[in-house]
Amino acid sequence: MSQPRSSSLFAVVFVSLAILLIAAPKFSQASSTAQNLGPEDPSKLITVTVWLNQHNKAALDELVRQMYEPGSPNFHRFLTREQYRSQFAPSAADAAQVRDYLTAHNFAVTSVEKYNHYVMAQGRVGDAQDAFDVHLTRVNMKGEIHRVTDHAASIHGPVGALVHAVQGLSDFGARTTVARPIDPTTGKAAAPKRISASDPTVPANTCLNGVQQVSFTTAGGGPSATYHGNRYATDATNTCPGYSPAELQSAYGLNPLYGKGWDGTGQTIIIVDAWGSNTIMQDANAFSAYYGLPALTSSNFQIYYPGGPTTCGTDCVNGGWDAETSLDVEWAHSVAPGANIALVLAPDNYSLDIAEWWAIENPEVVTTYANYDLGYVISNSWLNFEILDLLYGGQSTLDTEYSMTEVAAALGISANFASGDWGDNIQEIFDDYGLTVPASVGMPASAPYATGVG
Repeated sequence: MSQPRSSSLFAVVFVSLAILLIAAPKFSQASSTAQNLGPEDPSKLITVTVWLNQHNKAALDELVRQMYEPGSPNFHRFLTREQYRSQFAPSAADAAQVRDYLTAHNFAVTSVEKYNHYVMAQGRVGDAQDAFDVHLTRVNMKGEIHRVTDHAASIHGPVGALVHAVQGLSDFGARTTVARPIDPTTGKAAAPKRISASDPTVPANTCLNGVQQVSFTTAGGGPSATYHGNRYATDATNTCPGYSPAELQSAYGLNPLYGKGWDGTGQTIIIVDAWGSNTIMQDANAFSAYYGLPALTSSNFQIYYPGGPTTCGTDCVNGGWDAETSLDVEWAHSVAPGANIALVLAPDNYSLDIAEWWAIENPEVVTTYANYDLGYVISNSWLNFEILDLLYGGQSTLDTEYSMTEVAAALGISANFASGDWGDNIQEIFDDYGLTVPASVGMPASAPYATGVG
């Protein structure tokens, strides 16, 4: 065990209730407007990620529990990465057996994670069905074609005992949690407001535009209601441009902390996103100049590409990842203006778990940040709908993200995830996929070792 690590870490987290992951019911079929299009093309290439079991898992679980129990002799006695690797990570021999299994089933192995947590490989659908004892089909969900699996992957024989989960059989990707305010009268989102560093005039924030009484009736004969009180303006270009950094700093009582030097100096906020924004540096510095924040430079802002260089194209823009990346960088900088920012970008929204693992495990890439670690706070504004994983493919993503956040906790890293703005997700899942499902949560925000931020 390592000695307790002291830290002057300044972290402001706007926390909702941290929701424990509970055993979800099994659903043989969801009420759905989805159309089954038949088997997936067996010759189609897919990429799978086979996650390996950790060693001494029960001991790791108990140790992490003690790390967060005041009064325990192991309270906040976090592991070093080498201690974790030697005691709990899968071995190279484990990874070699999994690699050989995949190769024997006609997969081409493309990478093995440095702590042997996963083996990534590319192969054909027909070979995946044989290797993992599943059937892959195509489903039309409200105009979008998805590949789904009938049940969780299964591997027979001794290799099966080494495997924790298999991702990539179904093709549901993570999504951002960015959203623009909706005018309830029109049902349309407010138009975005562009700012310019050359225009120093910061508009007054008059988002509450007077007392009104408004009635709403749900289409199709649904419930009606009348509301009375201050109405929040949704015209982002005029009366309600959104809160400024100074307003949020004041609202959350941060100025006295800044006066004591607790502004994030000497610490690093890690932000994990997919694709990123092609103009993030110039946009963030336009924002900083507009609101009087310190500039982002190569000394306090770095971008890392664990899966190779990324470009924000059509899928990125349609998914709002460029806007999410800008929001994440700009507002982390607003809350902790003295902190470094490390932006870790996955090559797509199917690779965020891999980018998260990379952020947790790779201090050696850093040569300038405090303690030569990437950082002890990770901010993630993305999620998966937990119930989709249960419906299509078992719970491979849930199991992976549970382990991912536990390792972060074991190393003393705070993994924060947005919980989304869709309540119980029933309406959002119906709108996007045509599925009528029970109330559910977003993952990884619901993982026991993560902090869910509302």
